[in-house]
Amino acid sequence: MRPTNECTSTSADQLLGSWQGQASTVIAYWPEPEISDCQLELGAAELEGLVVQPDGGFARLPERVSHREAFVLEGVWLPPPAGWSI
Repeated sequence: MRPTNECTSTSADQLLGSWQGQASTVIAYWPEPEISDCQLELGAAELEGLVVQPDGGFARLPERVSHREAFVLEGVWLPPPAGWSI
């Protein structure tokens, strides 16, 4: 049984279009993240490699990481419907 506050599953096609929000940059030797506004445009070509989340978002993760190189993790999600609290 689904909880009443859970969204229906997200399909990759629902993620197409413009996204805007905040980006956080975290550096190993600096404890405070740098936060900035960002915008992302997703087309069909960018859907490859995305891990679609059930409640309206996605993640993009590197296949491999090395302790010697920087890497990027992307997590994007839709805001909750009006009236929901997080």
